Amino acid sequence: LPNGTYIINLSDYPHCHLGIKYCDKSNRACTWFLIRGQGDRYLHTGSVTLGCLTVTDVEQWNNLYNAIIWCRRSDDSNAHGILEIKD
Repeated sequence: LPNGTYIINLSDYPHCHLGIKYCDKSNRACTWFLIRGQGDRYLHTGSVTLGCLTVTDVEQWNNLYNAIIWCRRSDDSNAHGILEIKD
């Protein structure tokens, strides 16, 4: 993703078609967060990406997942938070 500010939406559905192979390292590997306004781009864990923001340290995914879940925005019922990307 290019530099910018993005809204991280709630998880839309389990993405087990790709996430299941990482469940031995993270029990939340099938939970992906849609990046609003970026089509089908997600914040997710794994080792393969098609333009998403992919966390390759799968064993840390549960920590990031928990931070995202616990920091849900109060002003937007469909969003967890804001992601800022900059060099």
